[in-house]
Amino acid sequence: MTLNDPRIQRLITLIQAALFPPPGKGRITLALIMGALCHLIFAMAVLSMMAAMFFGMSESFGRVSWPWAILANAALIVQFPLLHSFLLSKRGTKIVARLIPGPHGGTLASTTYAIIASLHFSCSGPQAESSGTGLMVPPLS
Repeated sequence: MTLNDPRIQRLITLIQAALFPPPGKGRITLALIMGALCHLIFAMAVLSMMAAMFFGMSESFGRVSWPWAILANAALIVQFPLLHSFLLSKRGTKIVARLIPGPHGGTLASTTYAIIASLHFSCSGPQAESSGTGLMVPPLS
């Protein structure tokens, strides 16, 4: 690797942009608010999963009777990677970038994705136990 390597040039450009950002109080305020919101929602997601794990994944916001619990659990298992994979695809990334209006949506796309993923995680985690008997475990009779 030499200094003429395009990867090194991109790294230098990134460092220069970080050291000498373009002016704009609105841009900086938006970035700080989005960063704080991202961290807050991520912490909420982690705490909700910790609570679910504390109760052994046996407590949730509701119950689904057997055999429908199989479908509910399967839907919870499948929807998580599908949504996240879609949002990380080219088309999904464009959608995520458009969620923040104005010129900064593309720059804040990774933060916006982290917010969506954390919200999804915090909503899905407590729902992961829908049968009342454990994930995908039939009732004992």
